[in-house]
Amino acid sequence: MIAANFQPLHFKPIPSDDRATFYIGHYDQPHTPLFWHYHHEIELTLIIKGQGLRFVGESIETFQDGDLCLLGEKLPHGWLSTPISHKPNRSVVIQFSPHFAGPDFFRQQGMTSIDQLLQRARRGLCFHGQTQQMIMKRLVTMLKSRAGTWRQFCDLIWILGTLAESEESTFLTLGDLNRVQNKKVNRRLEQTLDFMHAGARDIPSQEMAARHACLSPQAFSRFFKQQMGRTYARYRNELRVERACRLLLDTNRSITDIAMQSGFNNLSNFNERFLNIKGMSPRTYRRMKLSILSSTISQ
Repeated sequence: MIAANFQPLHFKPIPSDDRATFYIGHYDQPHTPLFWHYHHEIELTLIIKGQGLRFVGESIETFQDGDLCLLGEKLPHGWLSTPISHKPNRSVVIQFSPHFAGPDFFRQQGMTSIDQLLQRARRGLCFHGQTQQMIMKRLVTMLKSRAGTWRQFCDLIWILGTLAESEESTFLTLGDLNRVQNKKVNRRLEQTLDFMHAGARDIPSQEMAARHACLSPQAFSRFFKQQMGRTYARYRNELRVERACRLLLDTNRSITDIAMQSGFNNLSNFNERFLNIKGMSPRTYRRMKLSILSSTISQ
């Protein structure tokens, strides 16, 4: 993992007041060095102004103004920003316990969608589009309210509810969701993901995965999409592309070699899938990431 090349993973205790239900902070910094860490709280981070690299689990992505992420508890993360014409990088961060509103608050009728959101956040979620715009405005309002008041509490519930209902999100990592609601479902999902991740190069086809899970192809398709929020084919391609991203940054191999090593049959298919998932070509991805890394390290 590239982040480990900069510094070891740290545990970061969150400053808190025993009477507070959550922490909210506003930061202005000329440059944010990478601090690779985790904590027990869930974190919502909005980058108001800034650019650089975002590290979440095994994911390494560029970020820019408006980047909005919800990260589950104990999920390793860090931001590595680059200076922008001597202007400060600005961000808003909210950190809270999954039980900040009470141990069973989000299990009540009408609140279960937020509980499901917090479960999905264990893999990290990035929000975009109209959702990102609405949350940005609400966070600005939230910062203007007096700390620790019912207004801020209600703002946070509104934000979580809006994120829970949004369809404008993508997962940041490919790890297990660590679901706890159903042990049988947990076991089947864990076994499926282990089966997929076992191969160094070849990822099983959907038919093979369905047989491994002892489900019909149709039942497996419904099961996987319900649990992972995407089709098996989409997840399989994402996993291949993530492997390719590591090779693009960690090695000097040719893009054709990396395509083959990542399980793609030909370069054309690799380029198409990579563009669909990352929004840029493999060559552009490698050039952009390495440029950001080298310019930041030299600061």
